[in-house]
Amino acid sequence: MFGTATWSQLNANVALILVFNLLWSATRTLWETGNISALIFLLEDRHKSYVGFAASVEGITQLVVAIPGGMLADRWRRDTVLRLAACLSVASLLFTAYAVHACDLTLVYMAMAAWGASYALNDAPMEALFADSTPTGLRADIFVAKFVLMQVGRGIGSAVIALLFLVFGDVWEIHELQQVLYVGLALTVIPAVMQAFVSDDRSLNAESEATLSAGSVPLLSAGTKGHSNIVDPPRLDRWVVTFVPATLAISDLMTALGAGATVKFFPLFFIEEFDMKPVEIGVIFAITPFACSLSSLGSAWVARRFGRINAIIIAHMTGTVLLVVFAACTTVRIDHGREVTLAVFVFILRAATMNSFKPLKRSVLMDIIPKKSRGTWNSLESVTIFSWTGSAAIGGIVVDQWGYRTCFLATAALYAISCLPIMALSYWNLDRHLDISKPAAADPIAEP
Repeated sequence: MFGTATWSQLNANVALILVFNLLWSATRTLWETGNISALIFLLEDRHKSYVGFAASVEGITQLVVAIPGGMLADRWRRDTVLRLAACLSVASLLFTAYAVHACDLTLVYMAMAAWGASYALNDAPMEALFADSTPTGLRADIFVAKFVLMQVGRGIGSAVIALLFLVFGDVWEIHELQQVLYVGLALTVIPAVMQAFVSDDRSLNAESEATLSAGSVPLLSAGTKGHSNIVDPPRLDRWVVTFVPATLAISDLMTALGAGATVKFFPLFFIEEFDMKPVEIGVIFAITPFACSLSSLGSAWVARRFGRINAIIIAHMTGTVLLVVFAACTTVRIDHGREVTLAVFVFILRAATMNSFKPLKRSVLMDIIPKKSRGTWNSLESVTIFSWTGSAAIGGIVVDQWGYRTCFLATAALYAISCLPIMALSYWNLDRHLDISKPAAADPIAEP
């Protein structure tokens, strides 16, 4: 999975953060991904807008806390901020358990706000320390490995959800949801505490610094057999290095606006449109992350042959088309069983494709951004998180007024628009290549 890297070569921080992400994803899936939304849905008489409002409360808090938290991570020790995040995470767990027990929507909103602050304190320093502890030449493969482990964690968490509902009762009732939520919250204590054990003292020095060559995997495409289209690092304009992060940030912002209006409502869509039971939805969401893992490995393979930027574009546009297909196929008048099967298949394929390029984007950014600015830059991504949660509130209103499919199509339109900045970047780089590329004696990644 790591290419030239092996487990024995991994920095201690990297190994710990990889395990943390596996457990964090698995345990959070048990209570946050769909079950807390289902609880709000039931508490508020099946109004979807309240689910979106809860996400917005979390996002606003994350936005307020993240930027100063990221700046502190750059000015102080990153591990100090992570210890604060660990304490806040444990406190948030306890408060969330009380809110779930009380079945009080106001308390649930307050718990989501606490989690927003906790995620904000965790995300920027954790991502920065992960990048600081990763050699620049190995970063793309290790970031893909991290993404794969997160997806495996989500799959494990969803499978456990299905098993828990089999034990507690395969019905959408408040009591059964509470039992599953309690188990998830209790298990989340383990990764919450793990945050406190990463250390700045184990981070790397010059070998993890940014490089103008943008890492070991090219931003441009590999050429035809016997020729290389990779821009020679000394000839890569500094302006391009500045332009790449801004372009990806703009694309991420627009993608998040679309995703936020839709993602929180997929479980509710399956509940209302297809009358699915908790175990059935648990199985779907258990399969999906493993499909995402495989697709991310596929995107890494494409990136090694055609460049990371081109791999991102291919996956992004494929996922956009599949979302349109998903919206359309659920209106086809065929027998119920075949309609459900088709919808589930397209849903899983869409999720896998749309998520496959995330580690590639992250590796590009961390290869370019200097170490001293990584905490601040990671915190700025909370603007994207806020846009995601802000559009979740709008998405809930749209679903209540005009239905799920209208929301899906609006999201697909935003996805298509969000790919344009990356296409512009690819076009500009291709133009540069046509001017300065040169023949190579051999291309190690050309097709035989």
